[in-house]
Amino acid sequence: MLLSILYFGAVITLAVVWGRFTDYLEAPGESAGAEDVAVVVVPEGTTLTDVPQLLAKAGLLDEPETFQRYVDEFHVPRPIKPGEYAVTRSMSPVQKLGRIESGQLVTYTVAIRAGATANDVLEVLASQTLGDRDVLAGLVSDRAFAKSLGVDGPSLEGFLYPDAYDLPRGLDPKVLLAQLVDRFRAQAGEAVEAAAKAHELSAYEVVTVASLVENAEVPHAERRLYARLLLNRLARKIPLSSRAAYEYGESRVDPSELEPAAVRRKRRRRERIHPWDTSRVAGLPKTPICNPGVESIRAVANAADSTAVYMVRRDDGTHVYCADLECYDAARYQVRGLAPPPPTPVVPEVPIEPPPGGAPESPPSESPSP
Repeated sequence: MLLSILYFGAVITLAVVWGRFTDYLEAPGESAGAEDVAVVVVPEGTTLTDVPQLLAKAGLLDEPETFQRYVDEFHVPRPIKPGEYAVTRSMSPVQKLGRIESGQLVTYTVAIRAGATANDVLEVLASQTLGDRDVLAGLVSDRAFAKSLGVDGPSLEGFLYPDAYDLPRGLDPKVLLAQLVDRFRAQAGEAVEAAAKAHELSAYEVVTVASLVENAEVPHAERRLYARLLLNRLARKIPLSSRAAYEYGESRVDPSELEPAAVRRKRRRRERIHPWDTSRVAGLPKTPICNPGVESIRAVANAADSTAVYMVRRDDGTHVYCADLECYDAARYQVRGLAPPPPTPVVPEVPIEPPPGGAPESPPSESPSP
């Protein structure tokens, strides 16, 4: 009987202890009102047995030793993904553990505008502490890394697709940039292929032309016309004379490396001041000058049917597109409200008849040349 009493007493005690244990695991925590959600940072290399101490340090566990026993002896271990997790204080301990095991990291929304340069993109990412700016800048300008992502150029400029992103902190810098390039291919890949096929250009050249269209001072309705003007100039080997490309190049070159204006004037006209100066040499700049949106890429793919190679800006911001210098000169005078100059009179050539007696004598050697 004594043994029976002891046995049943032990069973009852065990049941009570187990009940309190399970009640603790499933009991909701105390809410802190506006501060109900806490962000728990899980470092790289964290294992399941480390989670109770992380939750305790964040003030999310009242009895970390009890929860540690549950994790060590009763919970099936799962891989833990490093990063930031939003844990609600009102969750039970088991729910808090489940949130971290879920791999659902806290994300931060960043918006990259069409026409932003790579430097602009890096500033946006760094402002949200999503990556080290210097590390990201080194990767953006790394030709080998660009090639690994399928970009056949010296940098990722032009391929960091402008869009809204929800990104977690702690991503590997290469993975972070790869997400932007992957979005470019998903959203603009077909338009790039169509433009490359239509104009016999490489994908990199298409993006470069699209970047000039994106940052050109032309209305949206004129993008297809302007794209055609650039393509016509490329075909005829006429310098593109893009102001946006020139300004982009000046922002990338150390001012001390630029020659004084007096020296520049003495340079041969076919020499460039920097690799983005398109006013002296026919052809595209060294790289795209921004990250164009898909609309600019489509404008290149579906460039207007035009033979224009010149443009004249009107006061309202629109332009007159011309195929020859005669149209260009007439448009300039019209825009300025001036009458065109009178045509140069044509003087007919009058044949000189020799004087009677034969050919005229040669002038003396000391006579001035006509």
